Amino acid sequence: VTVHLYNEYPSSSVEPIRTITVTPDEDGNWAAAFEDLPLYRADDPTKTCTYYAREEVPHGYKADYSAADVQVTANGENRLSITNSIRLTNVEFSKYWGETDCRVLTAEELAQYVPLGTQIRFRLLANGVPVEGSEQTMTVTGFYGTGGIDYTDLPTAKRDEDGNIVPIEYAIEELDVPEGFTPVYDMSHVQTYEFCRVVNWLSRELSVQKVWDDDNDRDGLRGEYTVQLLAQYVTGRDDTGA
Repeated sequence: VTVHLYNEYPSSSVEPIRTITVTPDEDGNWAAAFEDLPLYRADDPTKTCTYYAREEVPHGYKADYSAADVQVTANGENRLSITNSIRLTNVEFSKYWGETDCRVLTAEELAQYVPLGTQIRFRLLANGVPVEGSEQTMTVTGFYGTGGIDYTDLPTAKRDEDGNIVPIEYAIEELDVPEGFTPVYDMSHVQTYEFCRVVNWLSRELSVQKVWDDDNDRDGLRGEYTVQLLAQYVTGRDDTGA
């Protein structure tokens, strides 16, 4: 871990006066020392210096600097301490039902495909791996679901087998996707919360037939062509065929 030392309160305009790299010893203790520091201030030799330690915080952790500022004394320990704890996050979830024309289904329309009161299971994924015990159930009540899908106090990083810090990315997985629907997951981050919006789009099948009126390719102009799928007059997808 890289630690910087300042003789002014740290800010974006203040440069550190020293920088060290701290590594654990054989007992797992993280300690280092800034040596040969001035005891008295250059602008006022009657006052001792105040030093501030700040680190480059490892991903997934937060730092407590409440003991990282110290006014040095001639005979004191002059000890600075930084405490790291795992940064936590929460995952909240909402669900909607829609049709392929980007329109939300009404409760009456949805009931034609998914009976109201149907239970749908979800679970939390961490870096693509299901989190044990994370399965929850949501009840279909209309174009949105109810059931309070919410995961709290989740770690944002972990150590791998080699001891390296690895960030954790969370996602929601729907386990009971009704026939004819396709789930689309949209994860967004706001401060200490991860929001997942899941929309189950009702799938429609569209067939396209290409007819050539060119006297059986008399001029040899046939080749690759592009068919564009439009939704509400907005290009949605390009399908290319030969």
